[in-house]
Amino acid sequence: MSLRPPGGRALALVIAPREPDHGPSGFLRRCFHLSEAEEEVALCLADGLDTEEIASLRQVSRNTIRNQIQSVLTKLGARNRGDVVRIVSQVPRKG
Repeated sequence: MSLRPPGGRALALVIAPREPDHGPSGFLRRCFHLSEAEEEVALCLADGLDTEEIASLRQVSRNTIRNQIQSVLTKLGARNRGDVVRIVSQVPRKG
């Protein structure tokens, strides 16, 4: 696949992280301006956890998790949790 648009100019994308790469951790924060808590919630959603499970795991109220999920949806431009799962699943994972 060529990234050369008409006219022969090349396109290159370089991502230089300012912090160590630990798989998806940090990547979502940088790309989507998520807080650390929002990133953790997004990763939990991608792992199939529901609101109650995330609240229990993070030791916060369900209302806090609901608010964080709403913020994640907004920042990722997602319509629903399924969109969040699809977006997070496309994040490169260290392997």
